[in-house]
Amino acid sequence: MDSQSHEPIAGVYLVIKQEGRQLSGSSDEQGFFRKPFSLPATICLKAIGYHEIKDSVLQQLPDMIYLEPMKTSLNEVEVSSRSLQATTIPHNNYHTQVFSQELITQKGAVNMGDLLNTELNAKVINNGNDGSSLLLQGLSGQNVKILVDGIPQVLGMSNEFDLQQLNLTNVERVELVEGPLSVQYGTNALAGTLNIITRKMDTGKDWGIGLHSFMESIGQYNMGLWLGKNWKGWNTTLDLSYNHFPGYASHIYRSRINNPTHTVRGYNWSPKRMLNGTVKVYRNWKGVDIGLQHNQLHQVIDNKGEQDAGTAYLTANDHWNVSDRWNTSLYAHGTLGNQALLDLSNSYGQYRLEQTEYLVNVQNGTRKILENPVDRFHTWTFRGLYATSATEGSPVDVQVGYDVNLNDGKGESIADTAKAVNDYGIYGGLGVKVWRMLELRGMLRYIYNNRYDASSINLLGAGLPVVPGMYVFQNRTQMPGKIPNFSYTIYMWKALYLIKCYS
Repeated sequence: MDSQSHEPIAGVYLVIKQEGRQLSGSSDEQGFFRKPFSLPATICLKAIGYHEIKDSVLQQLPDMIYLEPMKTSLNEVEVSSRSLQATTIPHNNYHTQVFSQELITQKGAVNMGDLLNTELNAKVINNGNDGSSLLLQGLSGQNVKILVDGIPQVLGMSNEFDLQQLNLTNVERVELVEGPLSVQYGTNALAGTLNIITRKMDTGKDWGIGLHSFMESIGQYNMGLWLGKNWKGWNTTLDLSYNHFPGYASHIYRSRINNPTHTVRGYNWSPKRMLNGTVKVYRNWKGVDIGLQHNQLHQVIDNKGEQDAGTAYLTANDHWNVSDRWNTSLYAHGTLGNQALLDLSNSYGQYRLEQTEYLVNVQNGTRKILENPVDRFHTWTFRGLYATSATEGSPVDVQVGYDVNLNDGKGESIADTAKAVNDYGIYGGLGVKVWRMLELRGMLRYIYNNRYDASSINLLGAGLPVVPGMYVFQNRTQMPGKIPNFSYTIYMWKALYLIKCYS
Protein backbone atom coordinates (compact mmCIF):
# COMPACT_ATOMS: atom_id res chain seq x y z
CA MET A 1 0.00 0.00 0.00
CA ASP A 2 0.95 3.63 -0.47
CA SER A 3 2.36 4.85 2.84
CA GLN A 4 0.80 8.30 2.39
CA SER A 5 -2.61 7.67 0.80
CA HIS A 6 -3.04 4.16 2.27
CA GLU A 7 -4.42 3.01 -1.09
CA PRO A 8 -3.47 -0.30 -2.72
CA ILE A 9 -0.78 -0.25 -5.40
CA ALA A 10 -1.34 -2.38 -8.48
CA GLY A 11 1.57 -3.76 -10.48
CA VAL A 12 4.16 -3.97 -7.70
CA TYR A 13 6.86 -6.40 -8.86
CA LEU A 14 7.67 -8.91 -6.12
CA VAL A 15 10.65 -11.28 -6.06
CA ILE A 16 10.88 -13.97 -3.34
CA LYS A 17 14.15 -15.88 -3.01
CA GLN A 18 14.43 -19.08 -1.01
CA GLU A 19 17.01 -21.84 -0.90
CA GLY A 20 17.15 -23.27 -4.41
CA ARG A 21 13.96 -21.50 -5.45
CA GLN A 22 12.85 -18.11 -6.73
CA LEU A 23 9.27 -16.89 -7.11
CA SER A 24 8.15 -13.67 -8.81
CA GLY A 25 4.98 -11.88 -9.85
CA SER A 26 2.96 -8.65 -9.60
CA SER A 27 0.27 -7.39 -7.26
CA ASP A 28 -3.33 -7.25 -8.52
CA GLU A 29 -5.70 -4.26 -8.57
CA GLN A 30 -6.34 -4.66 -4.84
CA GLY A 31 -2.63 -4.75 -4.12
CA PHE A 32 -2.59 -8.46 -3.25
CA PHE A 33 0.07 -11.00 -4.21
CA ARG A 34 -1.77 -14.31 -4.47
CA LYS A 35 1.01 -16.91 -4.81
CA PRO A 36 1.78 -19.12 -1.77
CA PHE A 37 5.33 -19.28 -0.45
CA SER A 38 7.09 -20.28 2.75
CA LEU A 39 9.54 -18.61 5.10
CA PRO A 40 12.36 -17.86 5.63
CA ALA A 41 12.90 -15.88 2.42
CA THR A 42 14.41 -12.72 1.00
CA ILE A 43 11.76 -10.39 -0.42
CA CYS A 44 12.27 -7.53 -2.90
CA LEU A 45 9.45 -5.15 -3.95
CA LYS A 46 9.71 -2.67 -6.83
CA ALA A 47 7.15 -0.20 -8.20
CA ILE A 48 7.41 2.82 -10.47
CA GLY A 49 7.42 5.99 -8.40
CA TYR A 50 8.23 4.23 -5.12
CA HIS A 51 11.38 3.38 -3.21
CA GLU A 52 12.49 -0.23 -3.48
CA ILE A 53 12.13 -2.50 -0.46
CA LYS A 54 14.44 -5.46 0.14
CA ASP A 55 14.43 -7.43 3.39
CA SER A 56 14.91 -10.88 4.87
CA VAL A 57 11.84 -12.35 6.54
CA LEU A 58 12.56 -15.22 8.95
CA GLN A 59 9.35 -16.12 10.77
CA GLN A 60 6.33 -13.92 9.98
CA LEU A 61 5.42 -11.57 7.16
CA PRO A 62 3.32 -8.48 8.07
CA ASP A 63 -0.24 -8.36 6.76
CA MET A 64 0.44 -5.07 4.98
CA ILE A 65 3.62 -3.66 3.42
CA TYR A 66 3.81 0.08 2.85
CA LEU A 67 5.86 1.59 0.00
CA GLU A 68 7.26 5.09 0.34
CA PRO A 69 6.61 7.35 -2.69
CA MET A 70 9.66 9.00 -4.22
CA LYS A 71 9.96 12.66 -3.33
CA THR A 72 10.43 13.81 -6.94
CA SER A 73 7.10 14.91 -8.41
CA LEU A 74 6.80 14.93 -12.19
CA ASN A 75 4.34 17.81 -11.99
CA GLU A 76 7.05 20.01 -10.51
CA VAL A 77 9.90 19.14 -12.86
CA GLU A 78 10.86 22.09 -15.02
CA VAL A 79 10.54 21.05 -18.66
CA SER A 80 13.46 22.37 -20.65
CA SER A 81 13.05 25.01 -23.32
CA ARG A 82 11.25 24.22 -26.59
CA SER A 83 9.70 21.00 -25.29
CA LEU A 84 6.46 19.62 -26.73
CA GLN A 85 5.50 18.90 -23.14
CA ALA A 86 5.81 22.61 -22.43
CA THR A 87 4.14 23.94 -25.56
CA THR A 88 1.04 21.83 -25.00
CA ILE A 89 0.27 23.00 -21.47
CA PRO A 90 -1.68 23.00 -19.20
CA HIS A 91 -1.25 19.26 -19.51
CA ASN A 92 0.44 17.10 -22.08
CA ASN A 93 -2.75 15.36 -23.24
CA TYR A 94 -0.93 13.50 -25.97
CA HIS A 95 0.91 10.21 -25.97
CA THR A 96 4.47 11.51 -25.78
CA GLN A 97 7.35 9.05 -25.83
CA VAL A 98 10.56 10.53 -24.42
CA PHE A 99 14.00 9.15 -25.34
CA SER A 100 16.53 10.37 -22.79
CA GLN A 101 20.22 10.83 -23.48
CA GLU A 102 20.95 7.73 -21.38
CA LEU A 103 18.55 5.62 -23.46
CA ILE A 104 20.05 6.92 -26.71
CA THR A 105 23.52 5.95 -25.48
CA GLN A 106 22.35 2.48 -24.37
CA LYS A 107 20.87 1.81 -27.80
CA GLY A 108 24.05 2.99 -29.53
CA ALA A 109 21.92 5.28 -31.70
CA VAL A 110 23.92 7.70 -33.82
CA ASN A 111 21.03 9.07 -35.89
CA MET A 112 17.25 9.11 -35.70
CA GLY A 113 16.94 6.02 -37.88
CA ASP A 114 18.96 4.02 -35.33
CA LEU A 115 16.78 5.29 -32.49
CA LEU A 116 13.36 4.55 -34.01
CA ASN A 117 14.27 1.31 -35.74
CA THR A 118 13.07 -0.88 -32.86
CA GLU A 119 10.06 1.16 -31.73
CA LEU A 120 6.46 0.04 -31.97
CA ASN A 121 4.26 1.86 -34.52
CA ALA A 122 7.41 3.12 -36.27
CA LYS A 123 9.07 1.50 -39.26
CA VAL A 124 12.37 2.77 -40.65
CA ILE A 125 12.90 2.09 -44.34
CA ASN A 126 16.59 2.05 -45.23
CA ASN A 127 17.94 2.80 -48.67
CA GLY A 128 21.64 2.33 -49.24
CA ASN A 129 21.90 5.38 -51.48
CA ASP A 130 19.19 7.78 -50.31
CA GLY A 131 19.20 7.35 -46.53
CA SER A 132 16.29 6.35 -44.26
CA SER A 133 12.61 7.25 -44.30
CA LEU A 134 9.94 6.78 -41.65
CA LEU A 135 6.52 5.17 -41.46
CA LEU A 136 4.67 6.19 -38.29
CA GLN A 137 1.36 4.51 -37.45
CA GLY A 138 1.18 3.32 -41.05
CA LEU A 139 1.57 6.82 -42.52
CA SER A 140 4.59 8.04 -44.49
CA GLY A 141 7.17 10.51 -43.21
CA GLN A 142 5.46 13.30 -45.15
CA ASN A 143 2.87 13.23 -42.36
CA VAL A 144 5.42 13.57 -39.53
CA LYS A 145 6.41 17.05 -38.35
CA ILE A 146 10.14 17.40 -37.65
CA LEU A 147 11.14 19.98 -35.03
CA VAL A 148 14.49 20.94 -33.52
CA ASP A 149 13.98 22.69 -30.19
CA GLY A 150 10.36 23.27 -31.20
CA ILE A 151 11.24 24.90 -34.53
CA PRO A 152 10.06 23.27 -37.82
CA GLN A 153 12.81 22.23 -40.22
CA VAL A 154 12.96 22.74 -43.98
CA LEU A 155 12.49 19.34 -45.59
CA GLY A 156 13.31 19.74 -49.27
CA MET A 157 12.63 17.03 -51.84
CA SER A 158 9.39 15.04 -51.41
CA ASN A 159 8.65 16.86 -48.13
CA GLU A 160 10.24 13.96 -46.24
CA PHE A 161 13.26 13.99 -43.95
CA ASP A 162 16.21 11.61 -44.23
CA LEU A 163 16.45 10.21 -40.69
CA GLN A 164 20.18 9.63 -41.09
CA GLN A 165 20.63 13.41 -41.32
CA LEU A 166 19.15 13.84 -37.84
CA ASN A 167 22.31 13.38 -35.79
CA LEU A 168 21.93 12.58 -32.07
CA THR A 169 25.39 13.47 -30.76
CA ASN A 170 24.27 16.87 -29.42
CA VAL A 171 20.84 15.79 -28.20
CA GLU A 172 19.54 16.09 -24.65
CA ARG A 173 16.44 14.04 -25.44
CA VAL A 174 13.94 13.25 -28.20
CA GLU A 175 10.16 13.56 -27.89
CA LEU A 176 7.81 11.63 -30.16
CA VAL A 177 4.08 12.34 -30.18
CA GLU A 178 2.16 9.53 -31.85
CA GLY A 179 -1.07 10.99 -33.17
CA PRO A 180 -2.31 14.10 -34.94
CA LEU A 181 -1.16 17.55 -33.87
CA SER A 182 -2.38 19.20 -37.06
CA VAL A 183 -4.34 21.92 -35.28
CA GLN A 184 -1.11 23.14 -33.70
CA TYR A 185 1.44 22.32 -36.42
CA GLY A 186 -0.40 22.05 -39.74
CA THR A 187 -1.35 19.35 -42.19
CA ASN A 188 1.95 17.43 -42.16
CA ALA A 189 1.56 16.49 -38.47
CA LEU A 190 -1.17 13.90 -39.04
CA ALA A 191 0.88 10.83 -38.09
CA GLY A 192 2.88 12.48 -35.32
CA THR A 193 5.45 15.06 -34.31
CA LEU A 194 9.14 14.52 -33.62
CA ASN A 195 10.90 17.12 -31.47
CA ILE A 196 14.67 17.03 -30.90
CA ILE A 197 15.85 18.89 -27.79
CA THR A 198 19.51 19.85 -28.20
CA ARG A 199 22.06 20.08 -25.42
CA LYS A 200 22.47 23.29 -23.45
CA MET A 201 25.06 24.39 -20.94
CA ASP A 202 24.31 23.75 -17.26
CA THR A 203 23.54 27.16 -15.74
CA GLY A 204 25.31 26.15 -12.53
CA LYS A 205 28.68 25.77 -14.27
CA ASP A 206 31.08 28.35 -15.65
CA TRP A 207 32.19 26.30 -18.65
CA GLY A 208 32.17 22.75 -19.99
CA ILE A 209 33.75 20.57 -22.65
CA GLY A 210 33.03 17.08 -23.96
CA LEU A 211 34.27 14.57 -26.52
CA HIS A 212 32.42 11.54 -27.82
CA SER A 213 33.09 8.82 -30.37
CA PHE A 214 31.41 5.75 -31.79
CA MET A 215 33.13 3.17 -33.99
CA GLU A 216 32.11 -0.06 -35.72
CA SER A 217 34.18 -2.89 -37.12
CA ILE A 218 32.99 -2.23 -40.69
CA GLY A 219 34.89 1.06 -40.62
CA GLN A 220 32.13 3.46 -39.63
CA TYR A 221 33.09 6.04 -37.05
CA ASN A 222 31.47 9.12 -35.55
CA MET A 223 33.26 11.77 -33.55
CA GLY A 224 32.05 14.90 -31.83
CA LEU A 225 33.06 17.86 -29.71
CA TRP A 226 30.98 20.22 -27.63
CA LEU A 227 31.90 23.38 -25.76
CA GLY A 228 29.80 25.38 -23.33
CA LYS A 229 30.25 28.68 -21.53
CA ASN A 230 28.17 30.82 -19.19
CA TRP A 231 29.19 34.45 -19.49
CA LYS A 232 27.43 37.34 -17.74
CA GLY A 233 24.07 35.59 -17.86
CA TRP A 234 24.49 34.33 -21.44
CA ASN A 235 24.37 30.57 -22.00
CA THR A 236 26.45 29.52 -25.03
CA THR A 237 26.87 26.06 -26.55
CA LEU A 238 28.82 24.87 -29.61
CA ASP A 239 28.44 21.31 -30.96
CA LEU A 240 30.43 19.79 -33.83
CA SER A 241 30.25 16.22 -35.12
CA TYR A 242 31.65 14.26 -38.04
CA ASN A 243 30.22 10.96 -39.28
CA HIS A 244 32.09 8.73 -41.72
CA PHE A 245 30.82 5.57 -43.39
CA PRO A 246 33.17 3.89 -45.90
CA GLY A 247 30.45 1.93 -47.66
CA TYR A 248 29.55 -1.74 -47.54
CA ALA A 249 29.34 -4.38 -50.25
CA SER A 250 28.08 -7.78 -49.16
CA HIS A 251 29.45 -11.09 -50.37
CA ILE A 252 26.24 -11.71 -52.33
CA TYR A 253 26.55 -8.33 -54.05
CA ARG A 254 30.18 -8.99 -54.97
CA SER A 255 29.40 -12.45 -56.33
CA ARG A 256 26.95 -10.96 -58.83
CA ILE A 257 29.55 -8.69 -60.45
CA ASN A 258 30.84 -10.22 -63.67
CA ASN A 259 33.43 -8.29 -65.67
CA PRO A 260 36.81 -9.20 -67.21
CA THR A 261 38.84 -7.69 -64.37
CA HIS A 262 36.47 -8.91 -61.59
CA THR A 263 36.54 -5.37 -60.20
CA VAL A 264 33.78 -4.32 -57.79
CA ARG A 265 33.20 -0.55 -57.72
CA GLY A 266 29.77 -0.24 -56.13
CA TYR A 267 28.20 -0.94 -52.75
CA ASN A 268 24.95 -2.09 -51.20
CA TRP A 269 25.38 0.92 -48.92
CA SER A 270 27.18 3.85 -50.51
CA PRO A 271 30.03 5.71 -48.75
CA LYS A 272 28.84 8.75 -46.86
CA ARG A 273 30.40 11.67 -45.01
CA MET A 274 28.42 14.10 -42.87
CA LEU A 275 29.38 17.17 -40.86
CA ASN A 276 26.97 18.73 -38.32
CA GLY A 277 27.26 21.94 -36.34
CA THR A 278 25.03 23.75 -33.85
CA VAL A 279 25.50 27.10 -32.10
CA LYS A 280 23.05 28.18 -29.39
CA VAL A 281 23.16 31.44 -27.44
CA TYR A 282 20.43 32.55 -25.03
CA ARG A 283 19.75 34.20 -21.71
CA ASN A 284 16.86 34.24 -19.29
CA TRP A 285 14.95 37.46 -18.74
CA LYS A 286 12.14 37.44 -16.16
CA GLY A 287 11.41 33.76 -16.71
CA VAL A 288 11.65 33.88 -20.52
CA ASP A 289 14.58 32.40 -22.47
CA ILE A 290 15.52 34.70 -25.35
CA GLY A 291 18.05 33.31 -27.77
CA LEU A 292 19.52 32.68 -31.19
CA GLN A 293 20.26 29.25 -32.64
CA HIS A 294 21.93 28.07 -35.85
CA ASN A 295 22.07 24.48 -37.16
CA GLN A 296 24.04 23.41 -40.22
CA LEU A 297 24.61 20.12 -42.05
CA HIS A 298 26.83 19.09 -44.96
CA GLN A 299 26.54 15.58 -46.40
CA VAL A 300 28.26 13.85 -49.34
CA ILE A 301 27.15 10.47 -50.76
CA ASP A 302 29.46 8.79 -53.28
CA ASN A 303 27.43 6.26 -55.25
CA LYS A 304 29.73 4.45 -57.67
CA GLY A 305 28.32 2.42 -60.52
CA GLU A 306 29.57 -0.86 -61.93
CA GLN A 307 31.36 -1.17 -65.25
CA ASP A 308 28.95 -1.01 -68.18
CA ALA A 309 28.81 -4.11 -70.40
CA GLY A 310 27.42 -1.93 -73.20
CA THR A 311 30.76 -0.13 -73.50
CA ALA A 312 32.84 -3.30 -73.18
CA TYR A 313 33.29 -2.58 -69.47
CA LEU A 314 35.33 0.54 -70.27
CA THR A 315 33.02 3.05 -68.56
CA ALA A 316 30.79 3.38 -65.51
CA ASN A 317 28.22 5.89 -64.30
CA ASP A 318 28.87 7.46 -60.88
CA HIS A 319 26.55 9.69 -58.86
CA TRP A 320 27.82 12.33 -56.44
CA ASN A 321 25.12 13.78 -54.17
CA VAL A 322 25.82 16.78 -51.95
CA SER A 323 23.26 18.05 -49.40
CA ASP A 324 23.52 21.28 -47.43
CA ARG A 325 20.93 22.26 -44.84
CA TRP A 326 20.95 25.13 -42.39
CA ASN A 327 18.43 26.81 -40.15
CA THR A 328 18.70 30.01 -38.11
CA SER A 329 16.09 30.92 -35.51
CA LEU A 330 15.38 33.68 -33.03
CA TYR A 331 13.11 32.62 -30.20
CA ALA A 332 11.54 33.62 -26.89
CA HIS A 333 10.15 30.91 -24.65
CA GLY A 334 9.13 30.87 -21.02
CA THR A 335 6.48 31.47 -18.40
CA LEU A 336 4.64 34.69 -17.68
CA GLY A 337 3.71 34.57 -14.05
CA ASN A 338 2.85 31.17 -12.65
CA GLN A 339 0.18 29.89 -15.05
CA ALA A 340 0.90 31.28 -18.56
CA LEU A 341 3.28 30.19 -21.29
CA LEU A 342 4.72 32.31 -24.10
CA ASP A 343 6.42 30.67 -27.07
CA LEU A 344 7.61 32.78 -30.02
CA SER A 345 9.95 31.70 -32.83
CA ASN A 346 11.06 33.17 -36.14
CA SER A 347 13.30 31.08 -38.35
CA TYR A 348 14.78 30.88 -41.81
CA GLY A 349 15.91 27.58 -43.30
CA GLN A 350 17.56 26.54 -46.54
CA TYR A 351 18.14 23.17 -48.15
CA ARG A 352 20.36 22.64 -51.19
CA LEU A 353 20.69 19.36 -53.08
CA GLU A 354 23.21 18.90 -55.87
CA GLN A 355 23.09 15.64 -57.81
CA THR A 356 25.92 15.11 -60.28
CA GLU A 357 26.15 12.16 -62.66
CA TYR A 358 29.57 11.36 -64.14
CA LEU A 359 30.64 9.14 -67.02
CA VAL A 360 33.88 7.58 -65.80
CA ASN A 361 36.61 6.00 -67.89
CA VAL A 362 37.62 3.12 -65.63
CA GLN A 363 40.97 2.64 -67.42
CA ASN A 364 42.48 6.09 -66.85
CA GLY A 365 40.10 7.48 -64.20
CA THR A 366 38.99 10.52 -66.23
CA ARG A 367 35.35 11.56 -66.06
CA LYS A 368 32.91 14.02 -67.55
CA ILE A 369 29.66 15.47 -66.23
CA LEU A 370 26.47 14.09 -67.76
CA GLU A 371 23.95 15.87 -65.52
CA ASN A 372 24.25 18.36 -62.70
CA PRO A 373 20.81 19.45 -61.41
CA VAL A 374 20.80 21.71 -58.35
CA ASP A 375 17.63 22.29 -56.29
CA ARG A 376 17.22 24.86 -53.53
CA PHE A 377 14.44 25.21 -50.98
CA HIS A 378 13.84 28.17 -48.67
CA THR A 379 11.46 28.30 -45.71
CA TRP A 380 10.46 31.18 -43.47
CA THR A 381 8.58 30.13 -40.34
CA PHE A 382 6.82 32.39 -37.84
CA ARG A 383 5.13 30.79 -34.85
CA GLY A 384 3.58 32.12 -31.68
CA LEU A 385 1.68 30.55 -28.80
CA TYR A 386 0.10 31.92 -25.65
CA ALA A 387 -1.41 29.43 -23.22
CA THR A 388 -2.82 29.55 -19.73
CA SER A 389 -3.17 26.73 -17.25
CA ALA A 390 -6.22 25.77 -15.22
CA THR A 391 -6.15 26.57 -11.52
CA GLU A 392 -8.23 25.58 -8.53
CA GLY A 393 -10.24 28.77 -8.91
CA SER A 394 -10.65 28.48 -12.69
CA PRO A 395 -11.04 25.06 -14.33
CA VAL A 396 -10.64 26.54 -17.84
CA ASP A 397 -7.39 26.91 -19.77
CA VAL A 398 -6.83 28.71 -23.07
CA GLN A 399 -4.45 28.29 -26.02
CA VAL A 400 -4.17 30.75 -28.90
CA GLY A 401 -1.48 30.91 -31.56
CA TYR A 402 -0.43 31.60 -35.12
CA ASP A 403 1.63 29.57 -37.58
CA VAL A 404 2.99 30.99 -40.85
CA ASN A 405 5.11 28.96 -43.29
CA LEU A 406 6.47 30.56 -46.46
CA ASN A 407 8.10 28.02 -48.78
CA ASP A 408 9.94 28.61 -52.02
CA GLY A 409 11.89 26.27 -54.28
CA LYS A 410 14.10 26.68 -57.32
CA GLY A 411 15.76 24.12 -59.54
CA GLU A 412 15.48 21.80 -62.50
CA SER A 413 13.36 19.29 -60.56
CA ILE A 414 10.76 21.88 -59.55
CA ALA A 415 7.99 23.05 -61.86
CA ASP A 416 7.43 26.78 -62.20
CA THR A 417 3.86 26.42 -60.93
CA ALA A 418 5.05 24.69 -57.74
CA LYS A 419 7.84 27.00 -56.64
CA ALA A 420 6.02 28.95 -53.91
CA VAL A 421 3.69 27.34 -51.37
CA ASN A 422 2.66 29.58 -48.48
CA ASP A 423 0.51 28.46 -45.59
CA TYR A 424 -1.08 30.70 -42.95
CA GLY A 425 -2.87 29.47 -39.87
CA ILE A 426 -4.33 30.75 -36.64
CA TYR A 427 -5.55 28.39 -33.98
CA GLY A 428 -7.06 28.37 -30.54
CA GLY A 429 -8.67 26.12 -28.03
CA LEU A 430 -10.32 25.76 -24.65
CA GLY A 431 -9.78 23.08 -22.08
CA VAL A 432 -12.18 22.38 -19.25
CA LYS A 433 -11.53 20.20 -16.21
CA VAL A 434 -14.95 18.58 -15.80
CA TRP A 435 -13.92 16.57 -12.80
CA ARG A 436 -10.57 15.94 -11.18
CA MET A 437 -10.11 12.90 -13.40
CA LEU A 438 -11.67 14.14 -16.67
CA GLU A 439 -10.65 16.94 -19.02
CA LEU A 440 -12.17 18.03 -22.32
CA ARG A 441 -10.35 20.08 -24.93
CA GLY A 442 -11.65 21.54 -28.18
CA MET A 443 -9.43 23.30 -30.74
CA LEU A 444 -9.87 24.95 -34.14
CA ARG A 445 -7.36 25.97 -36.82
CA TYR A 446 -8.20 28.40 -39.62
CA ILE A 447 -6.15 27.80 -42.76
CA TYR A 448 -5.27 29.84 -45.82
CA ASN A 449 -2.98 28.46 -48.53
CA ASN A 450 -1.96 30.26 -51.71
CA ARG A 451 -1.84 27.03 -53.75
CA TYR A 452 -4.64 24.87 -52.40
CA ASP A 453 -8.27 25.58 -51.69
CA ALA A 454 -8.56 24.95 -47.97
CA SER A 455 -12.32 25.52 -48.08
CA SER A 456 -12.63 21.87 -49.18
CA ILE A 457 -12.38 21.03 -45.47
CA ASN A 458 -15.97 22.30 -45.43
CA LEU A 459 -16.46 22.45 -41.67
CA LEU A 460 -20.12 21.87 -40.75
CA GLY A 461 -20.98 21.98 -44.47
CA ALA A 462 -20.42 25.74 -44.52
CA GLY A 463 -17.32 25.72 -46.72
CA LEU A 464 -15.13 26.91 -43.84
CA PRO A 465 -11.36 26.21 -44.10
CA VAL A 466 -11.22 25.21 -40.44
CA VAL A 467 -9.68 22.03 -39.00
CA PRO A 468 -11.39 20.92 -35.76
CA GLY A 469 -9.86 18.90 -32.98
CA MET A 470 -11.51 17.36 -29.93
CA TYR A 471 -9.67 15.58 -27.12
CA VAL A 472 -10.98 13.66 -24.15
CA PHE A 473 -8.42 13.08 -21.43
CA GLN A 474 -9.07 10.72 -18.56
CA ASN A 475 -6.57 10.54 -15.72
CA ARG A 476 -7.38 7.75 -13.28
CA THR A 477 -4.49 8.72 -11.05
CA GLN A 478 -6.90 11.21 -9.48
CA MET A 479 -9.70 8.69 -8.88
CA PRO A 480 -10.48 7.64 -5.33
CA GLY A 481 -10.84 4.03 -4.37
CA LYS A 482 -9.02 0.97 -5.59
CA ILE A 483 -8.83 1.63 -9.34
CA PRO A 484 -5.23 1.28 -10.61
CA ASN A 485 -3.43 4.26 -12.03
CA PHE A 486 -3.98 4.56 -15.77
CA SER A 487 -4.32 7.38 -18.26
CA TYR A 488 -5.08 7.58 -21.94
CA THR A 489 -6.11 10.02 -24.62
CA ILE A 490 -8.99 9.72 -27.09
CA TYR A 491 -8.71 11.60 -30.39
CA MET A 492 -11.96 12.60 -32.09
CA TRP A 493 -13.00 14.48 -35.22
CA LYS A 494 -9.62 15.80 -36.24
CA ALA A 495 -8.13 12.69 -37.84
CA LEU A 496 -11.38 12.03 -39.72
CA TYR A 497 -11.41 15.51 -41.25
CA LEU A 498 -7.73 15.49 -42.13
CA ILE A 499 -7.82 12.13 -43.88
CA LYS A 500 -10.85 13.27 -45.84
CA CYS A 501 -9.29 16.50 -46.99
CA TYR A 502 -5.59 15.84 -47.41
CA SER A 503 -5.10 12.18 -48.27
